Amino acid sequence: MLRVKTLDVSLPVPGGRAAILEGIDFTLEAGGSLGIVGESGSGKSMLALALMGLLPEGAQTKGQIFLDGENLLTLPESEMCRRRGKSLAMIFQEPMTSLNPTMSVGDQVAEAVRWHEASGYAAARARALDLLTRVGLPQPERRIDSYPHELSGGQRQRVGIAIALACRPKLLIADEPTTALDVTVQAQILRLLKQLAAEDGMALILISHDLGVVAQMAQRTMVLYAGATVEAGSTAALFKRPLHPYTRGLLGAMPRHLGLGGRLATIPGRVPSPNERPSGCRFRDRCELAEPECADAAPLIALEGRSTACRRWEALA
Repeated sequence: MLRVKTLDVSLPVPGGRAAILEGIDFTLEAGGSLGIVGESGSGKSMLALALMGLLPEGAQTKGQIFLDGENLLTLPESEMCRRRGKSLAMIFQEPMTSLNPTMSVGDQVAEAVRWHEASGYAAARARALDLLTRVGLPQPERRIDSYPHELSGGQRQRVGIAIALACRPKLLIADEPTTALDVTVQAQILRLLKQLAAEDGMALILISHDLGVVAQMAQRTMVLYAGATVEAGSTAALFKRPLHPYTRGLLGAMPRHLGLGGRLATIPGRVPSPNERPSGCRFRDRCELAEPECADAAPLIALEGRSTACRRWEALA
């Protein structure tokens, strides 16, 4: 259903342009789920915005994004407006800022229905009430006329999900959907997303820093680092046997019971900015397995159902 081919994204910077994403390539089947992980600055949210056609002004894209056989990158903005919310939709990272503070939550859910389905106000409001009920918003008959500031973080996130689901999209992109939520609400939101995706047959892209969330929600996982894919494969296989030192570092840094005096594992250094990326393997300055040959280009190595950008992947077995 979704095919992304050699996607590049660049943004203007003082003195020229900087590559934010380079060579992103993946496929997602109808009803499938893909987790995208990586540190802040790896390009996860930028990839989501590229898929939605919501990149900041001045951004340039190369490559192809096919949704049901249609290249979204060739469509004018007027055509993309017809597809956002209907063919593909997104749950944004921060519900406090992604909702319109001047509109009731019911009107915000109904707006997509009225825009895409030419429904009258009464029909769109009835759909909004049904959606708010479906996503588990408490007292939806009363909350439908509430404004975002009157709701808790978890309730606002439920409204964001209702907006994204309003026109039954084929592809749902969830960008850190549990950010700033307590663990109880987080579990509720994740169960809700999984249930709704299954009921509607939607494909799901889940962007998260939380590897535990990805393990629970995604059939396949793609690891981004400094704007490029460093590993991809089935979630179960990738978590059981990572084939890139960066993936191994992320998994090693997951919180676990360490006992008294225990310390979390860390990855030394930081993600390089777009204009500081080293040649060859982008992770080599932080990698304990780095060797002189890592300064050369590091293309993805295709294995059985897996891919990795590490030439020393066998050393991780």
